[in-house]
Amino acid sequence: MEFRVFGPPGTGKTSRLATRDIPRAIEKYGSENVMVTSFTKAAAREISFKKSRNTGKVISAKNDNVGTMHSLLYHALNSPEIMEVSFIDEWNAKYPVFEIKGGKVQSMDESCSAKSSYGEGDKLLNAVNIKRNKLIPITKWPEKQTKFYERWCELKKDLKALDFTDLIEHGLHDFDKAPNDPNVIFVDEAQDFTQLQLTCIRNWGKHADWIVLVGDDDQTIFEFTGADPTAFLNPPVDSQYKTVLGQSWRVPREVFDRALDVIERIDFREKKEYLPRMEDGVEAKGEVVDTGLTYNHAEGLVELIQPYLEKNMTVMFLASCSYMLEPVKKELRLKALPFQNKYRRRRKDWNPLYNQGTLAEFFGTGIDDNFWNIPQFLAWAKYLKVGDGTTGLKKKVGKKILKRLNIAVEDNEDGLHTCREVIAMTLTDVAIKAALARDVDWYMQNIPAQKVKILEYPAAVYKEHGMEGLDNEPLITIGTIHSVKGAEADCVVLFPDVSYIADLEMGTDAGMDSACRLFYVGMTRAKHTLILTRPTVLTNSLIPRMYVKL
Repeated sequence: MEFRVFGPPGTGKTSRLATRDIPRAIEKYGSENVMVTSFTKAAAREISFKKSRNTGKVISAKNDNVGTMHSLLYHALNSPEIMEVSFIDEWNAKYPVFEIKGGKVQSMDESCSAKSSYGEGDKLLNAVNIKRNKLIPITKWPEKQTKFYERWCELKKDLKALDFTDLIEHGLHDFDKAPNDPNVIFVDEAQDFTQLQLTCIRNWGKHADWIVLVGDDDQTIFEFTGADPTAFLNPPVDSQYKTVLGQSWRVPREVFDRALDVIERIDFREKKEYLPRMEDGVEAKGEVVDTGLTYNHAEGLVELIQPYLEKNMTVMFLASCSYMLEPVKKELRLKALPFQNKYRRRRKDWNPLYNQGTLAEFFGTGIDDNFWNIPQFLAWAKYLKVGDGTTGLKKKVGKKILKRLNIAVEDNEDGLHTCREVIAMTLTDVAIKAALARDVDWYMQNIPAQKVKILEYPAAVYKEHGMEGLDNEPLITIGTIHSVKGAEADCVVLFPDVSYIADLEMGTDAGMDSACRLFYVGMTRAKHTLILTRPTVLTNSLIPRMYVKL
């Protein structure tokens, strides 16, 4: 039996799944008989370890029943060697003309620069994997992709390896039942699953009591991985097996109406009746601001968000492609305004304050008054240049003492709670005075230029906002729409632009539908205010009413 739960933006579909539906299934069948899978491993684990609404206790599925489909099948297949992980060097050595550099070719992605940054092999591997995930027969592939795939399969066979898509294909063809034979299968973010994955899930469902697909076809934005909203919606099921979560806890009326104007331009979709956010018992109005600024007018956009920051409201700058964020990112750095993207920590340029412990350690203190403990001291002092006799590390002995201290830390020796005794042996008198005063200008002048480049923005934030600027979570988030799916902010500044390739794709019905879904997701991140900039080019990318009225 297949049940579907549709959760429009902000309606709490994942929370419902985690705190009500999964605990009920576990209470009935036992944790070992409930499987939870989601688009990402972190999401699957998060929803399976929340407290039940009914009992207030954590009732979780068994660990080896929780994860992405890839991870569940990887373990079920006894951890095979994976081509994309273990054997790319072998592939590139044998087929240099089809070099794989490790990138994912995407249409509306985080870089929109696949032409220059990825190898020919990346593009072909991505293309054939999309076709495999869409269950398109190889007889209908372009000749170049077919030849590439034949070589790819030959090397996989020689190396006794599988690729990521093979894992799902084995799940479909070699597993009648899901790994560990669960009675219930929950699929979160089902709209992001591919035709291949959902066919596999439904095949497993024949041997389970029921499967529950939880998602929203209107929020299908990972089509570059092979996801397709029709895979979620087909085959049709009777209305008695459908549930639509009817109350948004995020989106206010003005944003709600503007977003519906966009998404309702799609013909094939599940029609859903749901309501905008309530506030103090009445409908929250919110606001939509149409501005004549484009994403290139960064100074004006940053000025526009100041009133929200002064009210301690969160702000998101969102774009379809990361290059569109460059002007704003530059302006935020210039203004020393803290920003981040906690959903994409690997993007260091989006998280310039994250994990930069050097300044935090420099400004910190240990338990000995104004002095640092030895690990803190080493964290910032190791970058100091040898001084000219008045600044920096002492000549001849400074570096040697730091080396000895590092060994002491590694050996966990006693007396590491303070640097009071060793600081005079390591730093010059001028350096000691400046360091104890936490003189950031002195510190920046006495470290290598490469380190200065990394720390100049955090240092500027400190000068402007003090330690709070470094310690507190930034109010500003920047990122692509893909990177913040599921997140929210009080104010969202959305750039309604697409890349050149995506613009061409929008000349088709399918391409326009994809753009509508993408910007619908971006618009519905807003909890209070949506600021729409003017697109830089009005061609196929025009979505009426979403853009500024010219």
